[in-house]
Amino acid sequence: MIKRIYNKLANILCSIPSDKLIHKDISFIISFLLIKAISPITGLIVSIIISNIITIGIDIYKEYLDSKGDNIFDKKDIIAGVIGSIIGSLFAII
Repeated sequence: MIKRIYNKLANILCSIPSDKLIHKDISFIISFLLIKAISPITGLIVSIIISNIITIGIDIYKEYLDSKGDNIFDKKDIIAGVIGSIIGSLFAII
């Protein structure tokens, strides 16, 4: 039973492309560090809002630059970035 659940979870996690995980991780780091840097000045709630806006803006701008080059604008990269930003915010609260 536990092995079946483990295998199912492992298959789901292994099916996520590595570039999406990198987008999530970088957005996590940016969001977390921004909140920790500006929360003493602005307060926690405001720093979370500002941090998420900046982080998601960076994700969108990065995809925009990709679309100008050889790559395409990938909405899934932005979704991964948003997830990373949210997780970074949650970790910064703890």
